[in-house]
Amino acid sequence: MVTKVKEKRRGYATAEERLEAVLRGICEGRGNRASVFVDDVKTAQTITLQTRQMRCWFKAFPEAMLVDAMHNTNEWRYKLFSFMVNDVYSHSQYVYHSPMENESAECLTYAIGSFKFQNTMWEKIKVIVIDKDVGELGVLEKQFPGVRIILCHFHLKKYIRTEMVK
Repeated sequence: MVTKVKEKRRGYATAEERLEAVLRGICEGRGNRASVFVDDVKTAQTITLQTRQMRCWFKAFPEAMLVDAMHNTNEWRYKLFSFMVNDVYSHSQYVYHSPMENESAECLTYAIGSFKFQNTMWEKIKVIVIDKDVGELGVLEKQFPGVRIILCHFHLKKYIRTEMVK
């Protein structure tokens, strides 16, 4: 029954066809950008998405960037890496999304390289705040030389409490 409801809602297109339609729709918007990095067997490893408005937000507030990692975001258990900045009202604004198959250095390097290519203001970043789930700290340090990378205060306190209980 659930399968029939999903098919009715999504149509009978494959996941790949739906993804292609979504990415093409995004790219049809003026100034929007998307890319897909695939492995040798044509499996999508990293997808990058950025709208024109996201680039405008980053261009306006590039000094401090937040990197958030969410796990198991869909049925294929992709990880979603999102970059955010804070506007003048201290509201977080998403400036880049990258669902990826895994947290390998290769996937992260592609996502960051694509971000840097699309955003020339990346050199203005002074601080990157990460959550505890960013496993490839070394990739961030290598891709953003001279940028201070710090752990989110909330996640740091949570980690310390968890370790104290053990």
